[in-house]
Amino acid sequence: MRFYFVHAADLHLDAVLPFATAAGDPAAAGNSLWREAPFQALRRLVDFCIASRASLLLLSGDVYDSRQGSLKARLELRGACQRLGEAGIRVFWARGNHDPLSEDNAFINWPDNLTVFDAAGQSYALDWQNGELGAPRLLAAGAGLAGQGAGKGAGPGTEPSVLVHGISHAGPRESENLALHLRAAIENLCLPDAGGKGGRFSFGVLHCNVGGQSRPQGGSQSGAHENYAPCALTDLTAAPVDYWALGHIHQPGRLAEKPCVTYAGCPQGLHVRESGERGCWLGRVEDGRLAELEFYRLAPLRWERLELDLADLPGFASEAGEDAVTLEELEEFILREIQGFAAGIASAESQLPRNRGRKAGRSENGRSRELALRLVLGGRSALDGLLRKSGNLDDLGARLNQRLREQAEAAPSPARTLIKDIRLNTRPAVDLDEILAGDNLVAETLRRALAVADSPDDGSRARECLALLDVLYTGNKGETWLAELKPGLAELSELAREAGAVCLDLFEVE
Repeated sequence: MRFYFVHAADLHLDAVLPFATAAGDPAAAGNSLWREAPFQALRRLVDFCIASRASLLLLSGDVYDSRQGSLKARLELRGACQRLGEAGIRVFWARGNHDPLSEDNAFINWPDNLTVFDAAGQSYALDWQNGELGAPRLLAAGAGLAGQGAGKGAGPGTEPSVLVHGISHAGPRESENLALHLRAAIENLCLPDAGGKGGRFSFGVLHCNVGGQSRPQGGSQSGAHENYAPCALTDLTAAPVDYWALGHIHQPGRLAEKPCVTYAGCPQGLHVRESGERGCWLGRVEDGRLAELEFYRLAPLRWERLELDLADLPGFASEAGEDAVTLEELEEFILREIQGFAAGIASAESQLPRNRGRKAGRSENGRSRELALRLVLGGRSALDGLLRKSGNLDDLGARLNQRLREQAEAAPSPARTLIKDIRLNTRPAVDLDEILAGDNLVAETLRRALAVADSPDDGSRARECLALLDVLYTGNKGETWLAELKPGLAELSELAREAGAVCLDLFEVE
């Protein structure tokens, strides 16, 4: 027995991507990708399932972004399931906090190949018949597997080849440990052991937050997630499940190997913090074991963060005998770096996956159509003061995007590149050690700001400063006007960096 499955989650079909860029609103300028990216990711997912000759698509919640799902999202999803059904692919959907059962309605006539799990936990059996998986049948609690209405070709004592267990969120703020609820429902089935060659393979489909973490182990940060359906990793690994198809965390990652516990991430990043590759998992099950699992890109719009050190910018000798740089050199330097960065991503995306013999390996779906950058400028630079003046960063971003458009028109590339925004972490071209050694108010303020900004991970220095500032935010007047502005540890660190930049500006020679 050999079959393929695809695991995807967090499509957020109704999500509105943050359109505004350094050049304005790309959607308003006719770039429909920024409005259509989540839907295009769904279409790519369907194409990929069909090209991969998958038997199952496991959707682990948050297919919609708005809880009731827009009319367009529902119709697009119905059309996607219909296409998959015509290709013989069965879809199993565990609802999440953005698409809970409580917000559903009967306005859509879903195709027969779609199975939606309830809030109590359900298990479906699929028999291997004539080289493919048969129709799923719901298993009753307390009953064995054999003789439960097996399809044609399966005798009365035949056990199914595949089990798919799943549970959905009943409401939008699920606080129960659904992993334990589903595990209990599985144990009530009285399943016999399935060992040896050709043994049974079991899936678990769930939208949950494992360990209350904001991202899978080993993944890059993709933003905090509400602790809905919290569970421990051991709640999953102790269950009789071979592959856990999880959703909720937008960064793809594997939390355990045996059994395999995997987050699919989102197939389309929703904002610039959800950078990097986004897509789905393709797995191969052979003789009752997970023989292969590989990640495939789907996102048409890719977010990335590009950090540049302006200290690397070559300058020229000024009349004063000091190195200086011009705005023209800054522009050319940034454009060269962006071109090199974009070319590296395009080269990586052009590489075929390891299973080259499959039709999916020849698909172009994995390539980004657009690369949206958050440009972070850092380092010590004589241009620091100029770049910090109001409006100058916006002007620079608009100018760079204009140049990028002109270059794309002159030499078309697989993906367009634009700058989403520019963040400034530069410092004036001054002697920092000499300033810090000074005996004056600004130097002392700078020392304290740098101490907070560069404090250890435990945030002890930041907490000390917050305690000192507490009276400012909780006093009679402060509580009225400033209470909502009181920063947390992360915000205080960023404010400290900005305060340090202001201090350095005071020392900079115009």
